[in-house]
Amino acid sequence: RILAFLRHLPVVRGLPDEKMEEAEDLPKSSKSVLNLSPDQISAVSSVLRSKGFTWFADSDIAALYWSHASTSFELQCLGRWWATLERQRWPPEAVPTILADFDDPENYENENQTNSNNNEEDDDDTAFFSVGDRRQEIVLIGPGLQKREVQQLLEESLELCLLDDDEWNTYLSKRSTASELKAIFGSPITARMVTY
Repeated sequence: RILAFLRHLPVVRGLPDEKMEEAEDLPKSSKSVLNLSPDQISAVSSVLRSKGFTWFADSDIAALYWSHASTSFELQCLGRWWATLERQRWPPEAVPTILADFDDPENYENENQTNSNNNEEDDDDTAFFSVGDRRQEIVLIGPGLQKREVQQLLEESLELCLLDDDEWNTYLSKRSTASELKAIFGSPITARMVTY
């Protein structure tokens, strides 16, 4: 669905060729159609620049950076989310900054547990599951984006790209096996690995 969203941006470089995409053997979730209203399409097509951190369901560990400027788009793998590393591997001076990005900094040690929370009394499917510092944090820039109604249209459009409840539950059950995540949620967008 995110690829369908990106195709509404004025992007011509950096996305998979549509003909190659159709020929590839991609999971069903990667080929989903994004049904946007004409107003949503207009709002999305007015975005001239976008950038930020993103998390794709095809990997539990890859921290991705989204970069779109004018007609170019690039997805970069920056490394791992901090939540996937033992705290001993975190730079000590950066711990407060790292924890500021966590959804539940008090319970980050439980990050590698499943959604069951090992609590027999709490078998509700809506039980809280910490994702640590994984997030969608994209800045959109373009004319007219300061208007609240345009922001609402963009927010609604991007929310359509997120996993639904069934997909989220599938993700949670498969997240420890990279090959299964790729098989279920594989993305046709290639992330370039950043090296320094």
